[in-house]
Amino acid sequence: MDISRETFKDSDGDTRELILFDSIADIANSVEKICGNCDTRHEKVDEKIDKVSRQNKYLSGGGGILGGMLSAIGLKFLG
Repeated sequence: MDISRETFKDSDGDTRELILFDSIADIANSVEKICGNCDTRHEKVDEKIDKVSRQNKYLSGGGGILGGMLSAIGLKFLG
């Protein structure tokens, strides 16, 4: 799994960290690791999906397809 991180300043001047996944499979693997390693998996997965979804909206200027895919991945793991 190849994940890179970049920091940037948003329009408000706040520093943000952007996590770049190479593929949807990498996102699913990352979510699966969270699910397997914590007691509050539902909250952690929701936080992860929300964070990546918000980053996608910021970059794409709208909802984007990634947000929908992340929701589907989250539903699979939350079952």
